[in-house]
Parts: sequence; C-alpha cells; structure tokens
Amino acid sequence: LTEKVGHELREQERLARSVVLKVRYSDFETISHRHRLPVPTDADQEIYAVGLRLLERTLEVSRKLVRLLGIGVEGLVEDGRQLLLFDPSGFSPREPALNAVKGRGLGPRDWRGLNQAVDRLRDKYGFACLQEGRTLVLQKVYGQDGGDLRLHTPCLSR
Repeated sequence: LTEKVGHELREQERLARSVVLKVRYSDFETISHRHRLPVPTDADQEIYAVGLRLLERTLEVSRKLVRLLGIGVEGLVEDGRQLLLFDPSGFSPREPALNAVKGRGLGPRDWRGLNQAVDRLRDKYGFACLQEGRTLVLQKVYGQDGGDLRLHTPCLSR
C-alpha cells in the first residue's frame, strides 16, 4: 500500500506533510489516526515506517478483528525540497562506507533515487515486476489480481 501511495506522490510531483492510517474493524467501527511529519516526504520507506507505528499503537488499544486497512497522506505540497544544513540522522551522503560502519542504512537522499528508479521500472513493466522482500511471503498467502494482492473471502454481509 505504501509503495503505491509513494508512487502516486512522485508521479504528481507532490510531497505529503502527514500520514493517515484508516482501520475498519469487523463490527464496521472505523477509526483513523494521523501523524504529522517533520519534513514533507514522498518516500515509500518513511510512509511505511510511520504507518506501521500508527498501526502498532492502534492494535495495542483495541484487539478486535480488522476488516480493512488503508494508508494515505494529507497536506500535499509542491515538490520544492528544502535542503537541510545538517542531516539530523548523522547520515553522510559522501561517506557510504562510514555509514555502513556506523550501522546507518540508506538515507532520504538515497531513497529518492532508488524510488524513482523503481517507479520507472514499474511504469514500464507493471507494478508487480519489482517488490520488496517483505511482500514476497504475501504472494503465497494471498492471490494476485492484476498485480495487486487480493484476499478472497466469502461475503460477510450475506
């Protein structure tokens, strides 16, 4: 879900200021939670991390069966990035070896290039042509329908 949201943001050349999680329980109660980002983003990885934290907090409060999950963004702004004088993460774009030694992974600048390359491949060959490793196990559990994972269940409203 977050990959599609990020792809759409980059396609529209927009950045999001907030991530929104929507949860609908089996009794049709629907709640949504938001988190405002310190810096607007279009990175799949940031949207995923914030969405996961929101989901974990939501499930801690209510242990009901979930019927629907949705992730979205709000507060869209034009893609006019403000460069930071100092990177708060301590990430050094000029010292990739140093980042590895210090245990730092990819930084936001790396995500941008990586996500744009992934977008180009998906635009050319279809969304399902490239997937993150954590989504591969889902293909075995859920079927694919037009490149999307689908959970086929009997209708609950009969």
